Amino acid sequence: MVQVTALQLNRCLTEIIRQAFENYLDDIEDLRCGVAALKDPADPVLDWAEVRHALLAADAGRLQGVEAIDLLCEGSAANW
Repeated sequence: MVQVTALQLNRCLTEIIRQAFENYLDDIEDLRCGVAALKDPADPVLDWAEVRHALLAADAGRLQGVEAIDLLCEGSAANW
């Protein structure tokens, strides 16, 4: 299967395997960062309803982008 992919992409087999391995390592690093953020007690947990409301308000022009972020930070501070 990998050989067929290499032929279709006109690439050597080692290049296909190297790229797959690099992608895998990137994914593992992303997962590690996500797990570290979940375990960090200083990282705030935002309420989805508040985030959605602030983003929709910013999109509608009722708030500027920075104001929406400030609103989120103020609302999430109570959850810390």
